Amino acid sequence: MSTGGDRPGDDRFGDLGAADRSAAEQLEELDRRDPEPQPEKPAPPRPSSRYSWVVGIAFLLAIMVAGLNAINTEGPGVGLDPGAEAPLFVAPLAATGLDRDANTQGVCGIRLPDTLNLCRLRGERVVLTFFFTRFADCVPQLDRVQQAQRLSPDVHFVGVLVREDKADAEELVRKQGWTFPVALDRDGLVSNLYGVAGCPTTVFIDAEGDVVGTRNGELGVRELVRGAR
Repeated sequence: MSTGGDRPGDDRFGDLGAADRSAAEQLEELDRRDPEPQPEKPAPPRPSSRYSWVVGIAFLLAIMVAGLNAINTEGPGVGLDPGAEAPLFVAPLAATGLDRDANTQGVCGIRLPDTLNLCRLRGERVVLTFFFTRFADCVPQLDRVQQAQRLSPDVHFVGVLVREDKADAEELVRKQGWTFPVALDRDGLVSNLYGVAGCPTTVFIDAEGDVVGTRNGELGVRELVRGAR
């Protein structure tokens, strides 16, 4: 008599030696010979559009924080080593109508009005302050440069505004009332040569045209004056 819908001849245990093998052994043999089909794993739920939006915003914020941390790094600079020759460049002054990229080739032979030509400052002490206006508030540092210039008129303090639109650069200089020269490094060529990795970055150059030191982060007026000595 069959039960549970089994039919004669459908005995799955018929050839497993039921007489002389335990139930556990028989089931193990059956599993080997005729394994049960495994249920398909359900597909993982797809994130909702709202969840994806939240994750995307969080990722963007993480990138912005990392960028801010990199820009605001303080301490010794990662640029040129002390004693290295400061790369020469000529760049348009931000407060003038000259709109062009900086140049680093044949600088000493270039004579253009409304430009800052570092070759023309050889024989003088120079302090370059590189700064940006995006992702960092470096403008107050340039206000301190203005004060340092008044205290050390025999030192050439120069601002280098990196990757800024010409019109915005001109407006910024006029608004702040800076009287020291501010050069525009529109495409970042000069900042790359000096290994600028933070905002602001200050490079001290001696009268021979060699780098005395590089500092990342904000500096006080007295630090700027002492560094230029």
